[in-house]
Parts: sequence; structure tokens; C-alpha cells
Amino acid sequence: MKKLITTFLLLCVFVITVTSQKVRKEKIEIQFETTPLVKLKTQPKTFGSNAFHLNLGGLERTSSSPDLIVLNNVYPAAKLSNWWLEDPTSIDAGQRYDKSFYTQPFTTTVKDKDGKIIFHRVYSVFEAESGEPINGTLRSELSVQMHQGRELSYLFSPNYVPRFDIKLFYIKKSEDHDDINSAVEDAKKAIVLHNNKEYDKAKMEFEKALEKWMSALDEKDLSDKNARINESVTKGLYQNLIQILAILENYEEAEKIKTTASEEIGGFYNLALNGHNFLTDSLKMITKGNNGESNFKFVDLEYDESIKPMIEGENRMKPDSPNDIRNLLAGSWRFMRITTDNLPTSNENFDPKNRKENLLGDSLERILHLNPNGSSIEQRGSWDEGDEQILDRGFSGFWRFTQGPKNKFYLMFATEEEDFENIQENYAYFEMMEVWYINDKKLILKITNYNPDVDGYGFYVQLQRIPMIM
Repeated sequence: MKKLITTFLLLCVFVITVTSQKVRKEKIEIQFETTPLVKLKTQPKTFGSNAFHLNLGGLERTSSSPDLIVLNNVYPAAKLSNWWLEDPTSIDAGQRYDKSFYTQPFTTTVKDKDGKIIFHRVYSVFEAESGEPINGTLRSELSVQMHQGRELSYLFSPNYVPRFDIKLFYIKKSEDHDDINSAVEDAKKAIVLHNNKEYDKAKMEFEKALEKWMSALDEKDLSDKNARINESVTKGLYQNLIQILAILENYEEAEKIKTTASEEIGGFYNLALNGHNFLTDSLKMITKGNNGESNFKFVDLEYDESIKPMIEGENRMKPDSPNDIRNLLAGSWRFMRITTDNLPTSNENFDPKNRKENLLGDSLERILHLNPNGSSIEQRGSWDEGDEQILDRGFSGFWRFTQGPKNKFYLMFATEEEDFENIQENYAYFEMMEVWYINDKKLILKITNYNPDVDGYGFYVQLQRIPMIM
């Protein structure tokens, strides 16, 4: 009988110990005030669109004389014959073995009430698929329009109030973790204050929570399941810290915490850590807009700093399939670097914002839009023009792609409207460039110099595909 009682008591202690380490999470919503990233002379209040699922936060949808007109087009997915990737390690060998590589473009065009284009982008999705994509698409129209709506809300809506679910981790029914749980209460109180726009008071409560969680981390013991701050509790603490630091705009410290957590725990926990990227990226965008940085340009936010110009001697395996190249060309391309005669010898001093240095003296931003339907728009400049931000001054035309002699491929541009009655006339004003290299993120065009009075053989024009940032 005594043995039975002893066993029962030990079991109770074990249950209490295990129960005390039950990490749970509570969701609470936080909202933010925003300032449009694009300044328009007259702030829009309404929008109209051909996209059924599109919603712009803070703007009323109407079909009667809207302030903004949003046009959305989703094109069919195309299968590529090979994996044309800037970063081959992003797809593992298993996927290459049993899946195919697809791309799908879609376009977003925003016009003002007078029909003038104020924003245009051609986005391309790249994904691995087993078998044929459902209904010929990689992303549903609903998915595409949700992403577009979020991005356009940040760009144009003066009344957009984005909301995010914050997941705060606590220890259920544990007196041994009062410090961690009281910090969660502090954070919840801070979020309520923040939503009521009492930002100074909210900051004080957030900082109280951070101090308690950081102090608890000093006790962490990832190898002992029964430690007060074991691996399970540590995981929750790290996620609490990353989210609150991001809310306080301390992005650098949040990234350090994330790196430490990944190195210490790793594995599937990295998926949970990466789940906070959306919050951090969104808050960075809000911070840029609200701070009104004089040198801030939306196109800089679109730049992927991991993509560098190709340098001389770097391995180049370009697509040799005309269909692959044609499908890869559709997109919005940002001019990254132009060099004469050869590729650059180094990227050591490459600064993507130094346009004058990168583009041979051209200080204006340059973007080339190759629409999937064969039309094109070239933008020059930036949105900044006095107190108003507008679409870059540029021209529209059309583009064609063809295979030439010696297995070379050419991209041809025309800066005039296409003539469908006199087809031959279109070839009188084409500008031709060799597609020297292309993949999912980078395009290099080689322009041969045919003018004998000008020194040099020509130019290498390197462009980066513009991604959707949300």
C-alpha cells in the first residue's frame, strides 16, 4: 500500500512538472497607422477594379468615377524545360527529380480618374509542381488579388489601418513561470494602449515585457527537459521577443534574436521563426512611409540586395530553349548595372542606389516592363516631382523575341504603336538586343555597337526582376 501511495505521489509530481511546462499561445490583434508610400496631389477616397476579390484598405469600392482604377490580369502558367534559378540551392534535388518548374505572370496597373497610369508592374511567380497546375495556374485569382490589395493599400491609401495577429507564448498553470506570464500581460496591455494610439505608454509596457523575457533567457537550459527554461519555453520566449522588438522598430535586434534562435534550435523551428518575416517586413514598410524619409523611394524597397550583377569570368549557363526564354522575359525589370564592352570585374563597391555610377551617368531610375501580351512600357526617373509623386516619364511600345543565327536569341523593342495593317512596317523601327543571360531573377542584354564612329564594341545591360514585396 505504501508503495502504491509513493508511486501515486511520484506520478502527481511528474504530471505537475510536465503540466508546468505546457507552453501555450494567445493571439491578440495589433493595428497601425500608415502614411501612403506614394504621394498623390489629391488623396484618393475611392477605387474601381476589374478584380472581383481586390480590396484596398481605407478606400471605398465604387463603379462610378473612382479616384483610382486598378486593372488586374492573370495569365496562364507555363512549364519551363529546366530549373533556371539564380540560387540553385533554393530547390532540393528531390524536387528536381519528381517535379517540374513553372512560371506564371500577372500584371497590376493603377490609373488615376483621368486614365493616366500612375503605377504598373508585371510580376512572375516561380514554383515547382508535380503534374500540371490546377486550372493552368500556380496561384488562384483570390490569392493574387489579396497580395496585390495589400501592397496597393500601402502605396496609395491614406486611411489604411493594417492589422496583425501577435502570438504571445505563456506557460499554462505554472507558478514557477510568473515572470514570463506577467510579461505576457504587460505586452497585452501595451497592445491595447498602442491600438488606442497611446504610443509612449505602450512603449513602456513593451519594454517591461522585454526585460522580463530577456532575464528569463539567462536561465535557459536546452538539454534539460525539466529545467525551468527548457527548450520548449525558450522557443516561446524567442518568438515573443522577435515580435515585440519588431513592433518597437528595433529590427536589427530582432534579426539577431532570430539568428541566435535558429543556430541554437534550428530544424522545423526555423519555419516558426520565418513565420514572423511577414510582420517584420510589413512594419519596415510602414516605418519607411511614416517617417517620411526624404531619400526614400518605393523602388528601393523592391530591390533584392542578395542579387548582384554578374561579373567577368562567372559561370554562365543560359537557357537554350526559345520557349523558356520567352516565358522568362515577361516581367518588370529594374536596370541594375551597365558596362561597356565587358562585364564588371568586381562587385566589391557595388551600391544599388548609386544610379549615376551603375548606369553610366544616368541618375534616373529605369524600369522596363515586358508585358505577357507583348506590349511594353519603359519608365525613366522616379516618382518624385516636386511635392507630387508620379509615374516615371517614359514611352510605351511592344516587344518581340526571336532566335537568330549561331543559337543566339534576340529581344526586339519598338517605341511606336504596333501596325497590324502593315506588319512589315513594324520592323523599320525595332531596336535589337541579344539576350545574353536570363533566369528567375536576373536578365543581361548585350547591345552591339554598329556605329563605326563610336569607340567600343557595345554594352552589357544587367537588370533585376522586380518582385512583389508583400
